[in-house]
Amino acid sequence: MKLIFYYLIPAYFNILYNTILIEGLYLPVYDGQVPPDVMGSYILIGERNASQTKAKGRFNLECNILIDVCIKGANYGFKESEDAANQILQLINSDENPVCASAFQVVTTNVESVSNLAGINASDNIFRTLIRYSHKVNQI
Repeated sequence: MKLIFYYLIPAYFNILYNTILIEGLYLPVYDGQVPPDVMGSYILIGERNASQTKAKGRFNLECNILIDVCIKGANYGFKESEDAANQILQLINSDENPVCASAFQVVTTNVESVSNLAGINASDNIFRTLIRYSHKVNQI
């Protein structure tokens, strides 16, 4: 069996890199952790988990990935984070499965949840929209 995230995370990165525009600027995409010197808005490919499902003669997996849209700045709000999330949902959905090279086939894509988080206090000026995806995947 191969590690699904070795193939699925680059697929997500390729889909999201230089494609999500807010106020005329592309949001940068990070995997797992944002560098400490980043001061602006971004997309984080965050929490992920997978479990093997029963199948005869092949490996099948169910996996989840969390996409975190983080919008920072005094002139922004949920409108911008939801605009970015809307763009992401148009690129990754049940009709548009990520392509994982030749090692895995994403069979289904579902949006498990979409939620908003505001900053801790009114002076934070941080607005986040979280999209949790679920996939059924076959190892080829």
